[in-house]
Amino acid sequence: MKYSVKIIETLEKTVEVEADNPTEAEQIAEDEWHNGEHILDADNFIGMRCEARLSENEPYIDVVILEPDKPAQTEAVEATMTAFEDVVGGPINFLESSDHKTAFIIPQNEKHRKPNRAIYKDKNEVLRLLRGTVFICGYKDKRPCSLTKEQIKKFSAQYRYPEKFFEVHGKIYAQKIKPNEQER
Repeated sequence: MKYSVKIIETLEKTVEVEADNPTEAEQIAEDEWHNGEHILDADNFIGMRCEARLSENEPYIDVVILEPDKPAQTEAVEATMTAFEDVVGGPINFLESSDHKTAFIIPQNEKHRKPNRAIYKDKNEVLRLLRGTVFICGYKDKRPCSLTKEQIKKFSAQYRYPEKFFEVHGKIYAQKIKPNEQER
């Protein structure tokens, strides 16, 4: 599988300027840079990083984000590992759906995160508990892509309300929390 990978180099240089305040100092330094007074080159190199584009054709993908204690929300997320990790708060895993058309993007260290939503085996039986902030995206040829309008509608309705969880005799149960019930 081929990926487009952006290589990002960072250059840094500290300069001295006379100013009345930090905001003015930054503006003067920026103006001087634009005028060619400060040239950065290989001697100013401080680091690099690589960023793989995860979606072949879409720089941003439409997803449904699920945060603990909050209603589901639809957003466009940049299709890069860095952006995905920013959404979930750290390294990610892909949890592919059984129909292979969607995936949950979940945190790798989810065990230590707050319970969020449940994936159900049937209407009442919890198959898997999602923890921390997660999001749902389309999934095609083992790559994330935008959800279709129909998928956005389906998942926004299905996961609209946050859930609270409890255990009875070793089984986990979930209860949806509607907005007027959240204060209780």
